[in-house]
Amino acid sequence: MFDRESLYSMLFQKDWDGIAKILYKNQELLKSDPVIQQAINLFEEEYFSDIEVLGASKKKEVLEYPGLVVELKQTSFSPSFVSRFVDEKLRNLKELKSDALISYAASHQGRPLAREILAEIQSSKPESIADAKRSNVTIKSTKTGAGRPKTISLFKSKQEESFFEAVRGAFPTHHPYPNVSISSVLDYQAIKEALNSEQKNYFFKGVVDSVVFDARKSYQPMYFIELDSHFHDNSEARKNDGLKNSIFEVANVKLIRIRAYDLKECTVEKYKELIWEIMRDL
Repeated sequence: MFDRESLYSMLFQKDWDGIAKILYKNQELLKSDPVIQQAINLFEEEYFSDIEVLGASKKKEVLEYPGLVVELKQTSFSPSFVSRFVDEKLRNLKELKSDALISYAASHQGRPLAREILAEIQSSKPESIADAKRSNVTIKSTKTGAGRPKTISLFKSKQEESFFEAVRGAFPTHHPYPNVSISSVLDYQAIKEALNSEQKNYFFKGVVDSVVFDARKSYQPMYFIELDSHFHDNSEARKNDGLKNSIFEVANVKLIRIRAYDLKECTVEKYKELIWEIMRDL
């Protein structure tokens, strides 16, 4: 039940949170009751100057009930008060780094500050915008700073890149992938009894330079192609190549190795012609 004495007391004490609760819980009286109108007028005149000195966490509490009244889109508060209130809450949510900032800004895109905040988030964390738009999907990401990303190229040399581009060109209706782990394409359970300890160890470390998959057959691997170079001439590389070869032999899968000794043969077109020639004979 609406208690005028309590409201008068709150007006005297400038208990804005309490007044906002009364406004929220007595929506049917917002237009008709003169005491509530007086409270609203005083509220609008002094609210922002009083909460200005509060810390972010306390301000969040004080913003809660007026926020509920604002979100009801009633005509209890003037348009200028509502606009200023929305901006104040946006700044508060941003200061607190609240998860609610995106959805609140998205709900008030009529405010320049809301659009500015959304544009800022979109440029730095677009996945957060996508996450806020969906109730049945969760999208998260790791944090990044202002420095340069510490990434490296997928390929260790231009020759490797040219070779993979050739494989892509040679199989336009398939899906080639570079640097595919052996354990992703060979059935370990089916061959483990035939592998020695060294082969088993290498099985989970080794990769194949290019594997061609058939998307029409649930991405079954069809062709396995290695690019050899002078980097394969040292003793460790030769040992690993031998282990890889033996694993593929146990799996009864053909592993094709290609090595060009003349740099003129290391172009995309030359590699593509060579791959086509090999494929015709398989």
